Amino acid sequence: MPIQSRIARLDGDIAGAIELLGTVAITELKTKLAGMEAKRQEAKVELDALNNSMLAVNTPQAFMDIRAVFQRLRTHPVIKLERGPSGHFEGPDIDEVWNQHWEEIDDAAAMLDKYQEAIAKTLKDNSVRKRLLQLLPSIVSHLVINLEKNAYAVVFHNGKQSEWRKIAAK
Repeated sequence: MPIQSRIARLDGDIAGAIELLGTVAITELKTKLAGMEAKRQEAKVELDALNNSMLAVNTPQAFMDIRAVFQRLRTHPVIKLERGPSGHFEGPDIDEVWNQHWEEIDDAAAMLDKYQEAIAKTLKDNSVRKRLLQLLPSIVSHLVINLEKNAYAVVFHNGKQSEWRKIAAK
């Protein structure tokens, strides 16, 4: 039985036992309530441990992916090319783009490096993760899980689906 259901059932049992006040001996009722309360506290500790284990992962991969994009931009800037009238791709000179945008790219990557530690430290705080977890339903519609490939994808409310991510099989 799920932990939250056990807690709810125990809450109901405790409320029912309290209604017996006056019809059952106080010592008997006290013993019964103490046992139920102990079981409820055990279930709450188990639920907290489960929640903390789900939240206690390292810095999210998405953050590391963003950082990798900036690092890649430092060495390989993205240059948009379009098909010209001849049908061939035409665009600006690569060296010109490199020289023109290098400082912007480098500054953006340096700024991300500067804040990386602060972001990672903030995301290690379980209270922050719990608050972020509360926001998920406003962003995520549902998950698609592929058990054959041990992977999942996130489907957002706007209908877009994330890339497939591997699930570590145990």
